[in-house]
Amino acid sequence: MTLASRQFTRWLAAVLILGAGLAPAARAQAVTLPRLEFSANPGPEVIGDFATSAVDPASASLLPEGVRVLGGFRLTRSAGPASDPEATGPLPELSVLARGAASDVYVVAPIRAAGQTLRSGYWARGARREGDGLRFELAMTCFEPVQDVFLVERMPAAPASRVGTPGAESEAELALVPDPQDLEPLGDRTVVILAHGYSGSDVAPAFDPQRDTTFSKLAEMPAYRALWPRAKFYRLAYRPGPSYPELAKAAASLIAGTFPRLQFHRNRFVFVGHSAGGLLGRLVAADPRFWGRVAGIVTVATPHHGSVTSSLLQANALVGRRIGLLNTLLLRHYQGTEPDTAGMRSLAFDDFDGSIGAEAIALYGMPVNLWLRAFNVVDPHVSRIVAYQGVNRNLWGRGQFHVAAELQRRALEKFHPSWGSADPIVHLPSGTFAGKELAAVHLVPGRSHSELMADPAVLTSVLHDVEQFHRAALADELHAQSEPVPLPAEVASRFEAPEPRSVLSN
Repeated sequence: MTLASRQFTRWLAAVLILGAGLAPAARAQAVTLPRLEFSANPGPEVIGDFATSAVDPASASLLPEGVRVLGGFRLTRSAGPASDPEATGPLPELSVLARGAASDVYVVAPIRAAGQTLRSGYWARGARREGDGLRFELAMTCFEPVQDVFLVERMPAAPASRVGTPGAESEAELALVPDPQDLEPLGDRTVVILAHGYSGSDVAPAFDPQRDTTFSKLAEMPAYRALWPRAKFYRLAYRPGPSYPELAKAAASLIAGTFPRLQFHRNRFVFVGHSAGGLLGRLVAADPRFWGRVAGIVTVATPHHGSVTSSLLQANALVGRRIGLLNTLLLRHYQGTEPDTAGMRSLAFDDFDGSIGAEAIALYGMPVNLWLRAFNVVDPHVSRIVAYQGVNRNLWGRGQFHVAAELQRRALEKFHPSWGSADPIVHLPSGTFAGKELAAVHLVPGRSHSELMADPAVLTSVLHDVEQFHRAALADELHAQSEPVPLPAEVASRFEAPEPRSVLSN
């Protein structure tokens, strides 16, 4: 699950590092764009005048893959604070109705930073059909006085499996991909399903089962290939967009249909998920077709109680009273750049501990994840979950320009102290499934959300978990007792022991 904007990370790094040449080189591209009639409904709070002109064809070089441009225009705020690069403070969104056939809106905004003009692209928020046009909102902040607006059509994808009503938000595109290096038939081996997390940048492009590389480091570990005689690995690739309960229904049907009936009931399953992929694995495992066949579930930085960032992204402007002006500016940018999908909304926090609270829910419009709260009560496999979670109190300089991640973490911490306990995507109580008795919990100090999947100790331990689950399932079928194999001392010493905790009834 990555909700952080890559474009914003590049921009923020350029602001703080003078002279950093982070702007991508614009590729010259011949684009013919018809002018589109449009009407703006800014409302009484919007300051300044707006003018339109022809779109800059060079901006098309930042369009995402898998789209066809149908038209566009350049929107300029010619007066007011947004035309002043020294101005500060957020400005309201502009509601625009563009007339012309299109399925979505993409915006390219030049941003002045560190003496340079960078470019940042984002999907317009809330695009929806209205008559013969498309209604959408633009985040005209003080950093973006000029925006090139493209009306685009998403190109049809060619997925390995498509489940759901065509054209509906619940339509799921996914594929079950066996490891191409393991050419042996499945036989009696344990089936290991690897599920990646949510990435907003993968919503728009055509579905590509090979795009995600979450488990590439895992596949390079010696213990991975050593497991082949006993386990066969499959990657569950999917295009983010539909809600995770909808994705799970489609994934369960795909997995169950991949194996012949007798073989399906003969093999045990282990689900390994990173970020939201862990939730997806839990949901698939709870499908009745898998009852009695699930050996175990391994989750890495998984939002078992939902993501507090997802809830904050869905908050209204009043949340600025709680998190402050600077954090509100950052939130507004993320709200403009992160696609507003059913998948992202379905990852909202379930507020199991009341850290949002009824007053904030009503005042800030922050959603509570009721489906996840209910699922956490009835999930039959909680006791078979091994959870890994990074622990961080500071993300400055971690990874590639993790400045943005640290600012996010601090914004969350300002809303509630427990929210800044790990990383901006999954805070500690959610990643460790607080209030539940799991098979094991491993805390990894100094590792951020994505770094966990590149840490050799974590990957070694995850593969060890797969081995243990396989042994336990085999012993269970033979009515024997499985002897646990301890982790190597150098690996075990990498983890912190979790604090003792009470078991809640949520």
